[in-house]
Amino acid sequence: MKKKGIYWDYGLNDASLVRLTYQLFRKTYHLDGVIDGRFFLRRMNESVVSIVRETFHSEPLVSYSEILFKPDLGLPIGGKENSVLGNLDSKFTGKFFMFRFVARQCSFHVQKVIDEWQTFRANG
Repeated sequence: MKKKGIYWDYGLNDASLVRLTYQLFRKTYHLDGVIDGRFFLRRMNESVVSIVRETFHSEPLVSYSEILFKPDLGLPIGGKENSVLGNLDSKFTGKFFMFRFVARQCSFHVQKVIDEWQTFRANG
């Protein structure tokens, strides 16, 4: 990636309140690995963010979205085009700390600030 390039990553959030709801109903809340031998899923977690932080030498900006949209809980609120609840859900998207506990989706954005070649020459 070029110097000052921006990396964006979107994935499912590890929402602790949703995970607790799954536990209360004795349902499996998948965090990491292959699901039913069909596909791989890794929810965003601190180790993923840490790898990005170390790779790009910069702190990622984390945002949360899909606060109301929960198809995995049987709440496909706002999943249709021109949905009033979908539009409301999109207004909740942002960096507000409390969203991390309930948001279905998480994204982080980071800008590369150090050129690896310069780092290699300085340490080499």
